[in-house]
Amino acid sequence: MTISPDELLIDEREILELTQKLVQIPSENQPGNEKAVGEYIAAWLKDKGLPAQLQEVEKDRFNVISSIKRSGPALLLCGHMDTVPVPNPDEWTYDPFAGEIKDGYLFGRGALDMKGSLACMLTAFVALKDVEEELSQDVVFLATVDEEVATKGAKKAMESSDIKRVKHGIIAEPTDLNPVIVQKGHCWLKIKTLGVAAHGALPERGVNAILKMYPVITRIQELDFGKGDHPLVSGTTVNIGLINGGVKINMVPDACESSLDFRYPPGVTSESILEKINVLLKGLKAEDKELDAKIEIIKCSDPVEVQRSAPIVTLLLRAMDKVLGSHSEPIGVPYYTDASALTSIPIVLLGPGEPGYAHQKDERIKISSMLPAAKIYATVPLL
Repeated sequence: MTISPDELLIDEREILELTQKLVQIPSENQPGNEKAVGEYIAAWLKDKGLPAQLQEVEKDRFNVISSIKRSGPALLLCGHMDTVPVPNPDEWTYDPFAGEIKDGYLFGRGALDMKGSLACMLTAFVALKDVEEELSQDVVFLATVDEEVATKGAKKAMESSDIKRVKHGIIAEPTDLNPVIVQKGHCWLKIKTLGVAAHGALPERGVNAILKMYPVITRIQELDFGKGDHPLVSGTTVNIGLINGGVKINMVPDACESSLDFRYPPGVTSESILEKINVLLKGLKAEDKELDAKIEIIKCSDPVEVQRSAPIVTLLLRAMDKVLGSHSEPIGVPYYTDASALTSIPIVLLGPGEPGYAHQKDERIKISSMLPAAKIYATVPLL
């Protein structure tokens, strides 16, 4: 590497201004309104002299893909454009779509997850254009839609010719500049119990579907789904996120639905989780002949793991050493990302900001972590 990170034309003020602009363009998912922010990113890239392809994923939902053309395999710099919604904006200290700066933080929905990271990647990507002849590999930039719900954007991106030549990549999830090489798998299930409707004054004439649900979700929480065998992530967890049942207070409910969120490590599979639930339901039905329960799979994805010895990990740690003077050892995380949909591509997560502020009111990103992140992204393909 003949260019030092400090010689790269990456300006903190430009990163902050770009982050503010991206935060000021709402892209909440759901409903999934990333169109305006995608168009802004594409226009910004073109203004910097780089190509920008809008890849249609669904009506009015587009990935943004750009590349610095060279020969051979490519490094992927990837981030998502959608954010979680803002259900109660009045509870925020600052306008969630203003991008206010205060006490070393930039506030706003998506500031952390992950428009700040996108701004870091975009400025790094543009800086690489100016040193194109020094690159050891091509660089592809990808901004996706729908990461927060179903990773439709990342799945569609796999059809792109630019993405097909990617050999490894970095996703800019907020990790407080800790490299992440393991993420848990997830499986979202819906369990439905059926009953018999009756008048609320005569409950003995009906079968209460809500009461039938109670032993199901209680016993599921008691099951041992396995701890896997990975030292960087914990065992399987389950969260009962939604429950709906009944029509009126004076009616015996004839249906109840519970939605469950399983997160599981390498060594555990969605199939093994489903098998244990099906065995449980079979046993419960043997105990209670009135129990009518069914499982619906909403979506599942496998755990993602990159070996500590993988080239992308080695390169990223070397880049961190050059920018920060040291690196932290790779870690694992309990959540899923677009990496679960970018199948066969070894991907490490690394981004600025403290992940605990994601999806919270007063979401914020630590400004002091942003310029180093951008320099790390730009250094990797120069090594």
